[in-house]
Amino acid sequence: MPNDIPTGDKRPLNVSKQGNHRFFCGLGWDPSQAKGAWPRLKEILSGRKSYHDLDLSCFLYDNEGKFVDVISGKIGKIVDQSGGIYHSGDDHEGIGDGDDEQISVELKNLAADICHIVFKISIDSGHKFGEIESPAVRLVDAYSNRHFLQIDLSQPEAADSSSYIMAEIYRTTETPDDWQIHFINEYITGKTSVKWKKKITEFLSLPTEN
Repeated sequence: MPNDIPTGDKRPLNVSKQGNHRFFCGLGWDPSQAKGAWPRLKEILSGRKSYHDLDLSCFLYDNEGKFVDVISGKIGKIVDQSGGIYHSGDDHEGIGDGDDEQISVELKNLAADICHIVFKISIDSGHKFGEIESPAVRLVDAYSNRHFLQIDLSQPEAADSSSYIMAEIYRTTETPDDWQIHFINEYITGKTSVKWKKKITEFLSLPTEN
């Protein structure tokens, strides 16, 4: 699954005008291949779940980098207040073809205080990407189905990580209709107790002071 955009690259998000300028982030993976009682028991004894559970979320910030909201598959977090950003719902096992979770964004009527949208993938079952079957994430124009980004999360550099910060979609208050895409491409290792609201601010494309 190739991706020809270098890490850190920033460029215009050329999303189609039809359909409220909508794009989506899609996460897909295949179910755990562990078969039988003993492999599943080993998973449980190791403190991990017997299935692979990945989660897609996005963090929203204003023009100054102040946290606004987080959208995820959790109850009460599936849609933002404006209704322009919404999650397809939590999938625990990755059964079926195509995306298992999606977050859609309608840029046309998005709340004015949302200036930075950062997409994150985490594993909620105690595993690492190197243990997941065919994990992949993509950023897509919902009208034309054109891909802005396609990332294979089974690559060697992802093997020991359990979280991934994919990309930032952002704008400025001076040019509110001109959205940009920032390819962050950051794998996170270590415990899941990361304070994500603060951590993600390290990657925001904030205005610089003169």
